[in-house]
Amino acid sequence: MITKLAEKCVAASVKGKIIPADESAFFTFAFGLMLSQAFGIATCLIIGAIFQCIIESIIYLLFFIPLRTFSGGFHAGSHLKCYVSSVLLFGFSVFLGVYIGVLLQLFVIAIVFACCALAVLLTAPAEDKNKPLSEPEVKKCRAKVKVILSLYSITFAILCCFSQTQRYTVFILLAVMTVAILVGISKIADAVKKRSAI
Repeated sequence: MITKLAEKCVAASVKGKIIPADESAFFTFAFGLMLSQAFGIATCLIIGAIFQCIIESIIYLLFFIPLRTFSGGFHAGSHLKCYVSSVLLFGFSVFLGVYIGVLLQLFVIAIVFACCALAVLLTAPAEDKNKPLSEPEVKKCRAKVKVILSLYSITFAILCCFSQTQRYTVFILLAVMTVAILVGISKIADAVKKRSAI
């Protein structure tokens, strides 16, 4: 569905001479990616509204997207699979944040956050067959991950100091934890692939 919509957008743009015909494949992929992300974010916000945690959902997305962009990790093979897996992952995270997050002590949240942030810091960026990286790109992404995690840690620490904002720390934790899981899956898959090739 997303690919067909992207193809229609590109076809109309080529017909209107906005996009050169020989670059239609590139723009179809780019449009598909943008549409997939837009639908994904919109669906996540709808889920957040259903669970009555729209602000927390926005916080999750604001912390997840930049870190995910530069950390890499597991990527689905198509726009539809990416959309479905992202929405399911987000829905599960919101469920944890709303129903389980209230049971956790702040000390436990801080420890788990530190462990997840450290895991991402030590393993990112993680390449995936759908998104390979060159050596300069790896270095650039690693540097950006360090800066992002430093800013996240400072923000997390500040929010921990105020009782009315401690709920938000759970969603920051879940965003970083989700990235850590995706990076971990990619690293494990890569290790298995290398072992089976020997």
